Order: sequence, then structure tokens, then C-alpha cells
Amino acid sequence: MKKVFTLLIMPFLLFLFGCKQEGEGLEEECENFQFLNVIYPGEKVSVSFNSKKIFESTYNGKGGLGLHRLCVDYTDTFKVSLRVVKGDRTVIDTSMIGYSKDGKYLLRLPMGDPKPEIANVVFADTTGELYGEIPKDSLLRKAFLEPTWLLTD
Repeated sequence: MKKVFTLLIMPFLLFLFGCKQEGEGLEEECENFQFLNVIYPGEKVSVSFNSKKIFESTYNGKGGLGLHRLCVDYTDTFKVSLRVVKGDRTVIDTSMIGYSKDGKYLLRLPMGDPKPEIANVVFADTTGELYGEIPKDSLLRKAFLEPTWLLTD
């Protein structure tokens, strides 16, 4: 009797195991939300989607460009919050609204623009060298939520 029970339960367990693996694979392929950023050394970044933290990282070494491919569950409208902190100073703290009908989203955090007091000098420089020398504290950081703008390899 035990052997019959084992033979009956084995296909069921294999079926469950197979479904679990397939589900995990689907999550990896989902990639409906990306976070593209330029981060500077010492910055701590966190991204929340509908109040659920989906990304957090601290950049202690050198900063740089990053692309993070994420999978989120959309509702009709959703809220994305981005917070960047360096030491005891908040660099950026913003929230944006998106709509699920647009499908896939890219959250962008670029280098930043020169603050108004130095913008005219920087934009007047035709060589472009001055922009690279702007202290990071003199840049205004803004984030953008772009629908259907995912990056592919």
C-alpha cells in the first residue's frame, strides 16, 4: 500500500516542482521596470514602488553608471519614490506617478545640471571641459520616469 501511495504522490510532487521552476524563470524574464542612474561616491540610493522598496544600494567606492533590471506588479496607477542621500544631506527625494496602461518604465537619474549661479558660465564654454570639472555639489539632480523606454543589450 505504501508503494502505491508513493507512486501516486510522486508525479504530483514532480508537477509542483516543475511549476515552481517555471515560475522562477518567468520572474527573471519579466523585466518591466529599469533603473538607470549615475551615482557619485558616498551616495545611498533607494527606490520604492507603491511603498515597497525594490532597490537599495550604498556606493562607498567610486560611483558610476548603473542599470538595474527589475520586475514589479503594476496597479492602474502606481507611485515610484526615489531618495538619494549623501552623509546627512538629502541629494534628491522625489515621487512620481505612472500608469499601467503604458506597460514598461525606465526610471532615470542622470548626472545633473549646473546650478543657476554657474549655469551661464558652463553653457558658454564651447569646449565642454568645464562641465566635467563641476563639483558634484553644484549639480541639480532630477529624476525622470519614462514609459516604454526600456534599454536592451
